[in-house]
Amino acid sequence: MLKNNKNYTKCTPYGLLKVIFGRGLLFNEGESWFGQRRLMRRTFHPNRHALMHAGIAETIAAQMAQWRSRPDGQKIDMESEMSALARKMMGRLLFGEQVPQEVNFILDSEANKFNFLLANVQGSPQNLYMRYLVKRLDKVLYRIIKGGLKYLDGQPVY
Repeated sequence: MLKNNKNYTKCTPYGLLKVIFGRGLLFNEGESWFGQRRLMRRTFHPNRHALMHAGIAETIAAQMAQWRSRPDGQKIDMESEMSALARKMMGRLLFGEQVPQEVNFILDSEANKFNFLLANVQGSPQNLYMRYLVKRLDKVLYRIIKGGLKYLDGQPVY
């Protein structure tokens, strides 16, 4: 599939999802997909799976410790909490232990299903805010890609 990616296209229902969610790795095709896939190949190399597992486990353990430190009986919004946990895990997987300061604003941003759906409605405040966040994140990511990762004591420096 990697060598003959031009021979495979995604079926028709993906067309609507592509309009809603954009041309990310899941819904993209052709040369653009191959370029995105090439950028990510090191991240998902089998040798990195153990590192990913450790990062995920540490992030979950830290979140669970935070939950345990709350007073008994305190109500929490699990949708919001799990969404925040997912963003923390993605930050850890993409950037390692040291998440760039510029990225923290996205990882800490409030996200829920309602805002996510409205972010896909052109011209809505959520859409405008999402576009703003994506532009800021793109600047950080492209700066890292262009400059390459630099390491200090085995940790990436952004």
